[in-house]
Amino acid sequence: MYRPRLYRPRPATLGLTALALTLGVTGCSVGPDRDESGAITQTGKLDAFSIKVGDCLDDPVGDGKEGEFDSVTAVPCDQAHDMEAFSLFDLPSGSFPGDEAVASQAADGCVGDFEDYVGESYAESVYELNWFAPTVESWEQGDQEIVCIIDGTVNGDRLEGSVERLAYVETGDTADATEETDAAEEAAEEAVPEEAGSAGGMSSQNAGSAGGMTNRGSDADVDSDSGSLELELDVFALELGDCLNDPTDDAGLSQFNSVSIVPCFQAHDMEAYSFFDMPSGPFPGDEVITEAATEGCSIAFHNYVGLSYDESIYLVSWFTPTLESWSQGDQEVVCLISGTVEGDRLQGSVEGTEI
Repeated sequence: MYRPRLYRPRPATLGLTALALTLGVTGCSVGPDRDESGAITQTGKLDAFSIKVGDCLDDPVGDGKEGEFDSVTAVPCDQAHDMEAFSLFDLPSGSFPGDEAVASQAADGCVGDFEDYVGESYAESVYELNWFAPTVESWEQGDQEIVCIIDGTVNGDRLEGSVERLAYVETGDTADATEETDAAEEAAEEAVPEEAGSAGGMSSQNAGSAGGMTNRGSDADVDSDSGSLELELDVFALELGDCLNDPTDDAGLSQFNSVSIVPCFQAHDMEAYSFFDMPSGPFPGDEVITEAATEGCSIAFHNYVGLSYDESIYLVSWFTPTLESWSQGDQEVVCLISGTVEGDRLQGSVEGTEI
């Protein structure tokens, strides 16, 4: 089966809108209690620049959105929590490289360090990945640190208990896990800047869901240098929230039967946000299908992004049935976010971003 890809043109009269989400946190409080091993024993506020490998945290922004902050709530890992820090590393010195470059380097580094901490690759794991990264302001004061975090599960569950070496424990390979993790922690501690300062804060980059890729990742191709992931998937196996690369070579109509999905924290072209079926019957023709896709995808847009399509910076496109696939029972329209009005690719999930 094949499907053509169609674009919905954006009204030229609309201007750009943006929504900055920041936390108005000022000052710094005394850190939480730790035992002799450094593990947190009592819930308390923790300076964002004092996070250590193994610290368990509550989401400093909430609802998985992007935002700026200078402190987090740290909790003992045996209590329910949102996140666990598993690696810290510094980006190369120099001028601020820009949010996209920071996110790309954070994704590569965190994916690469994931297995050393958890005991299995990110592609095979049930856990989601995210990170905290420098802002322009904190970079100017010497902050170049990335904090890699486990961010719940692909099912949206919070964490309870540390995920460190969890896969190794389940497979009985604890000795190797201990040696590898101790080395990773030593390297992470050496990478922590001594006086990064708190002005400007850190930012939560909203790495977003892997779009179900972590459930299907055993067949994914992993780049040995960057750790980036990609999975070739039948177009009819797409799921809500999947992030993918453009299956066509140009902006015209094209037919295809497979797509490449990637974790949403990697740069990508599209994100699937709604699926619906056309009414049964004979093939209605491309014009009717396009009209139905335009209406259906516009209605579904607000529920997924949190803002109406006409107010948003994102573009919409869709995959629709061909005459041939319709005759084989395909009546499905797949609605897609397909970049921004400025021509930018996507990085992180757009779900609930309200922009």
